[in-house]
Amino acid sequence: MEATVLRNYQKFGIPEVLGYIDGTHIKLKKPTQHEELYVNRKGEHTLNAQMVCDSSLKILNVCARYPGATHDSFIWRFSALQKVMMNLNGEGNTCWLLGDSGYPLEPRLLTPILNAEENTPQSRYTNTHIRSRNSIERCFGVLKSRFRRLLSKMEYEPTKVGCIVNACAVLHNVCITAGLSFPDIVDEEALAPDASTADHYREIHI
Repeated sequence: MEATVLRNYQKFGIPEVLGYIDGTHIKLKKPTQHEELYVNRKGEHTLNAQMVCDSSLKILNVCARYPGATHDSFIWRFSALQKVMMNLNGEGNTCWLLGDSGYPLEPRLLTPILNAEENTPQSRYTNTHIRSRNSIERCFGVLKSRFRRLLSKMEYEPTKVGCIVNACAVLHNVCITAGLSFPDIVDEEALAPDASTADHYREIHI
């Protein structure tokens, strides 16, 4: 943990940051049960997979168990990760995650300051926060470009899709540890509708 916090600080300049958190949507076929819960804001059936990464884009936590209509803040509130962070800060340590404004501001989770005036400490904090939190967006791009099955609709039930997401996260970390180069980022929005190659879950700490 100390090595990760130090690495994040050296890269972005915000002290005591353990990682960067956000959710990404994984498309899947229409589930046979409670399908309405899986419809996200774009009208697609998805899982909302919450992940945390560090500044090297290594994935520290995955929670791929919630339907696409679930808000990021709800996943955070009921995740094992939230309890882990609470316990870490309760042992004399001070560390936190950085999340976007969709998450609640908490002692263990820092969010940007909206509408901060320019050239103020608040705006400098927010600009650095946004720049460093971009790591999780880059992580999603690398992960999905490396394992392109995550970019297209999966013809599986949600349980299996969650397992596939977990497996891809582990393999992604193996690639980073091995020093493999990052793939060219694939623009998910630019994919054609027929790009698909084929037209309870477990939360893990890696």
